[in-house]
Amino acid sequence: MDLTKVPECKACNIKKHCIFSNLESRYLGEISKNKDFNFYKKGSIIFHENNYPQGVYGIYEGKVKVYKTSEVGKEHILRLAKAGDVLGYRSVITGEKHGVSARVLEDCRVCFIPKNLFIESLKNSINLTHKVIEILSL
Repeated sequence: MDLTKVPECKACNIKKHCIFSNLESRYLGEISKNKDFNFYKKGSIIFHENNYPQGVYGIYEGKVKVYKTSEVGKEHILRLAKAGDVLGYRSVITGEKHGVSARVLEDCRVCFIPKNLFIESLKNSINLTHKVIEILSL
């Protein structure tokens, strides 16, 4: 796993499997220029439930457990996320706290897109808006 290489969004092989698959090139360029690319070791938390979202997380490589914690502290796995999945967009869209947590199951490389950039792209790109509506409708 090359930790120093930051993928260019336009040339990203994972893009075709995520909500940014048909994002117009001008918006994709803005995201590529302004995203962070982070490495998370196995066991790390990407975000916690009950915290306000700072942005969305696109899994470039690795696996993530998305879960909710019960009142007695037991973790209930809701889904396993993989390369191409984007996490946190529901909370970003609603402006509410995360309803779930995300923990790394195997070392991951993750693109982080700040909330304001994601919302701006969503407002301007009909393609992204349609893709998000499609996913939220499932």
